[in-house]
Amino acid sequence: MVADDAGLASPMSGSLVKWLVEDGAAVEVGQPVAVLEAMKMETTVPAHRSGTVARGPYEPGIAVGRGEVLASIG
Repeated sequence: MVADDAGLASPMSGSLVKWLVEDGAAVEVGQPVAVLEAMKMETTVPAHRSGTVARGPYEPGIAVGRGEVLASIG
């Protein structure tokens, strides 16, 4: 996915533990969207804007880098 205003970027490098919303779900700004884990600490990734979530190609267990776009919210 290409980073733009709609892109929800990973705040850290780690593993995607789980999605907290379904693809196509409507979310509000601040609503938890995904859970990442690094060094046995979990971090919840909140929606940066309100809209409809289009999840990226990531499935739980995959490693992601800091700044990588996890989903698009438009």
